[in-house]
Amino acid sequence: MPDVPWHGDVFHIQHQFEQVANALNRKASGATTQRLKLESRLNQLKPTTPKTRSLRGKLIHAQRGNID
Repeated sequence: MPDVPWHGDVFHIQHQFEQVANALNRKASGATTQRLKLESRLNQLKPTTPKTRSLRGKLIHAQRGNID
């Protein structure tokens, strides 16, 4: 596309970047929501149950941003 004239058209590239920014925002919001839910569930359980250990592992991954 190097021979296509540009003529100052920034709308299309701006629109694409807005879509990327919105997708990243939704992903970040989802990760935050997931982390808060895990923290809430973890606070409701006794400290040494197997379920608590499992949730702690998930929470560690959520805090590092590794939840899909």
